[in-house]
Amino acid sequence: RIAEAEQAVKKGLQYSSDSPIGHYYLGRISLEAGNTEQAVAYFDRAITVNPAFEPAYLAQASVFESRHEKGNAIAVLKRYLEQVNPRNRDIRQHLVQLYIATKDYTGGLAELETILQDNPGDLDAQLRMALIYGEKKEFSKAISRLTEILNAKPAELKVRDYLGYLYEESKEFQKAIE
Repeated sequence: RIAEAEQAVKKGLQYSSDSPIGHYYLGRISLEAGNTEQAVAYFDRAITVNPAFEPAYLAQASVFESRHEKGNAIAVLKRYLEQVNPRNRDIRQHLVQLYIATKDYTGGLAELETILQDNPGDLDAQLRMALIYGEKKEFSKAISRLTEILNAKPAELKVRDYLGYLYEESKEFQKAIE
C-alpha cells in the first residue's frame, strides 16, 4: 500500500514538479515506511519549492525531534521564522519547548520575550518565563514575574500555586504558606 501511494504521488509530481504538497506527501509516506532520512530530504524539497510551506518545516522538525536531534529541529523552526513568518506564536512556543528540553533557558527566554512583545497579556508565556527563571534558580526574578501577574489577575489560582512553589524552592516557607 505504501509503495502504491508513493507511485501515485510521484506520478502526480511528473505533471507538477513544483508542488510542495507532492514532496511533502512523499515525506509522509517515507515516514510511514520508516525511512526518516528520505523523509527529511522530501520535506526539504517541499521547502525549496515553496519556502512558505509551513507543514514541511513542522514535519521536518518533528522528524529531527523523534531522532533526538533537537538542535536540528531548532534550526529548522528558526529558519521558518527567519524566512517566512517571524511572528508565528505556535512556532515560537514549539521553540520554547525545545530550548527547555535542551536546557537552553536563554534561548527559551528570548522566544518568550518576542511572544510577549506581540501579546503582553499572554498568560501562558508569562508563566513559562517565570518557571524558566525558577529552573535557573533565579527565584527573585521568577517571584517578581508571578507577583506582577497575580496583581493584574488576582483570580488566577495557577499563578498562586506556582508562586507558592517558588517560595518553597527559595526556602521562604512563611511566604509559601501565605
